[in-house]
Amino acid sequence: GLQACESVRAGTVLIQDFPLYAEQTILDSSDSLAAFAALPAQKRETILEMATVEGPSVAEIGYSDEELAFLRVLRANSVTIPDSGRAIYAVACRANHSCKPNAALRAPLCAAEPLCLVALRPIDAGDEVTVSYIGEGALLRSTLHRRQLLKRWGFTCSCERCIGLDETRGFRCGSCGKQDAYFYPHGDTNNWAPCCKCGIEAPPGLEAAEASWAERERVARDAHAAAFYDGLLSGAAEDPASAPAPDAHWIAWKFGRRAMPALLKTNGAAALRAAQRQRNFANKVLGNAASIANAEALSAEAAVASQAEKQTLARALLDAALVEVMCLPRTAEEVVDRLQREWLELQEWNSQDEDIAVRKIDGASLSDLAQSLTAHRELVEA
Repeated sequence: GLQACESVRAGTVLIQDFPLYAEQTILDSSDSLAAFAALPAQKRETILEMATVEGPSVAEIGYSDEELAFLRVLRANSVTIPDSGRAIYAVACRANHSCKPNAALRAPLCAAEPLCLVALRPIDAGDEVTVSYIGEGALLRSTLHRRQLLKRWGFTCSCERCIGLDETRGFRCGSCGKQDAYFYPHGDTNNWAPCCKCGIEAPPGLEAAEASWAERERVARDAHAAAFYDGLLSGAAEDPASAPAPDAHWIAWKFGRRAMPALLKTNGAAALRAAQRQRNFANKVLGNAASIANAEALSAEAAVASQAEKQTLARALLDAALVEVMCLPRTAEEVVDRLQREWLELQEWNSQDEDIAVRKIDGASLSDLAQSLTAHRELVEA
């Protein structure tokens, strides 16, 4: 594992790491072994000291000793790099997984650049630096779903989220009427805990109601997402035990996200409330870490502000969203490009010049984002 040597802000580059081993496109096992054998002995030794995960038995037939160990290290530790390649890094690959990570691996744009380990939220000196081995969308899902995905790494996650209450599956307590009063199931047992505020026992039927809404989310087309989302909001308001809490359940988050384009066209006030619910949900689940979910919600809030002709606020919200996603892995590049276009439309600046200016944030100067991210978070909360 890795440990922070000093306290850092969100956006700080913790490590810049060049690969010990890299494949520009993923090779078959025999070619990977040939490339590994061509490495200097010291690099081979460093790689073989890393954690391993057994692959499918059929894929390991015919390999033994050092060859088998390398293939297992490659399976457990390789990081996706641009153009569908993969690489192993000496330090960054030693970061352990957490479903509430405080850092992320940001892959380089080309082989000549280092991989960056970037803080997603403030980290205190002595804290373990953790990353997620699964995507952000999966992190916003249930404990059971995450554990299924993590099986490929050969371990059962025991992070604070996985051993505690599953805060992605909340139903609002209709008895005490307090803010943030929810029923959550235990992540490891699936048994519903009492209300987190008043302590009353969970009503029967929550799991059945949840399963019903999960099926609706699975089959619903995007064109109908707004109607389903409205139905979920109405159901939760009339009978909290009949529908997931709008601001405390992954199903509500997904419906709200899918409904957002329609809401922005038809009902700005509803879009704003949906964005705020999404942002609150993501921040609670991920511990106020930088996230695509948060950036997308900020973008929606910016769109509503722009519709209301509050251009200064809209630009500030888009600034915050852009700073947020610049900390994230390359999987967020599509979101970055979209936010840049939205920002440029507001600024009415030359798109080519501004694109260069924004791209300069990437790489070694990424540490400069730390102060900006903190400032923007404070502005948005205000």
